[in-house]
Amino acid sequence: MDNEMSLVEMILDPDCETPIKLTNEKNEIIEFDQIAVIPLDDKLYAILKPITKIEGVGENEALVFRVDVEEDSVEVIYDFDLCDRVFDIYYDLLEKQMAN
Repeated sequence: MDNEMSLVEMILDPDCETPIKLTNEKNEIIEFDQIAVIPLDDKLYAILKPITKIEGVGENEALVFRVDVEEDSVEVIYDFDLCDRVFDIYYDLLEKQMAN
């Protein structure tokens, strides 16, 4: 992680191009490209695409993480319905942006 910015600051900074580095349950560092930050139901979610290969995650797939601003942390979301809702908002935003 960038020494000058916290994890959440990096995620919330639209100009940050530094990969997001997270540690998995095996204490391995996994790098991600940030795709989007999505507000939903008074919570904040980040769509992150793995740079580091993750078993079971395809090359063109991304994961959804809940962002905890107070704790400066993220938590991967396993609830497929919630992930679908986050991606639906993301796709809607993409469509609106492409229409402009």
